[in-house]
Amino acid sequence: MFESKIQRILYALIMAFLCLGLFLYFFISLFMNLIDLGFNPSVIPIWIKSWAVKFFIVFPLILILTPIDKNIVLSN
Repeated sequence: MFESKIQRILYALIMAFLCLGLFLYFFISLFMNLIDLGFNPSVIPIWIKSWAVKFFIVFPLILILTPIDKNIVLSN
């Protein structure tokens, strides 16, 4: 599948960036909603709704970018 150790490392770094980005996005969206709306009981439902909408945009992009990433790494 991978031809060299460098390609495996490069692929792992890019995938870690994508997955970590998704994980951090979860917390960043929470904190930004807390900053914008203040801390009150209505923040959590608003945050979950906004995060879910954005997740359905981000997750398919990760699924699309993963094979592209693999092809870029293997072509070098």
